[in-house]
Amino acid sequence: MNTADFRLQISDDQDLWHDVDVVQGNQGRVTDRVIAPVEARFVRLFIDKPSSIEFNKDAVIYEWEVYGSVMD
Repeated sequence: MNTADFRLQISDDQDLWHDVDVVQGNQGRVTDRVIAPVEARFVRLFIDKPSSIEFNKDAVIYEWEVYGSVMD
């Protein structure tokens, strides 16, 4: 199983979201990505298509890591 289409998004106010990374048509069981550091207050994983298998409507995410630090 995989999550076929998803976007990593950031926001400073939770109203206006910007895509930092977009994955479409993922067929693999693992998506391993490194993204350049960005500044934001909020982050979310927005899933557009939960699986590349048409009859499966469940997103399966075993591990998701986001690292952050407080900026002064």
